Amino acid sequence: MGLTVQLTGGAIHVPEHVRQNLAAFREWAGDNDLPEKTRIDFYKGEVWVDMGKEQLYTHGLLKTEIAAVLTFVLKASGLGTYWCNGVLLTNEAADLSGNPDGTYVSHEALEAGRVTRTEGADEGYVELVGTPDMVLEVVSESSVAKDTVTLRQAYWEAGIPEYWLAVPQPPQRPVSSFQQSRSWS
Repeated sequence: MGLTVQLTGGAIHVPEHVRQNLAAFREWAGDNDLPEKTRIDFYKGEVWVDMGKEQLYTHGLLKTEIAAVLTFVLKASGLGTYWCNGVLLTNEAADLSGNPDGTYVSHEALEAGRVTRTEGADEGYVELVGTPDMVLEVVSESSVAKDTVTLRQAYWEAGIPEYWLAVPQPPQRPVSSFQQSRSWS
């Protein structure tokens, strides 16, 4: 029996065979009718489907700031590439597949074969397979146990040398410096 998650305006059905093994999950993850922004993860037969909206200042902005800095540093140094979420990462040895909030792969990891890229059926690359140099998870209220316990163990089993766990501070009121004048003078 599969798992159906009921949502406002529809449902997501995760077929039983998808939870039985990593290969079935990867096939389903690459060819399903889920909305594009849906985060799906698999670890040792457990499947997570996360369609929650990210908090602007505690999750989204923190991820963006980390991505901006790492992308700048990596472009300047030529060491590799950083992806900010949306990348399917699979590690067969750890029985793991999912979409980290961030993934860094060095050119050395690609050249040594520690990470390979899977081409999509239509165009470009759609998945990283192997052991990247670093993954990032930004903890949110709904992901505390998954990020701090489950994925910590999974990434360790995958042999990933660095696991960055970002815990956001409470949101601050944004400061605006924009002032509009009512006159043309």
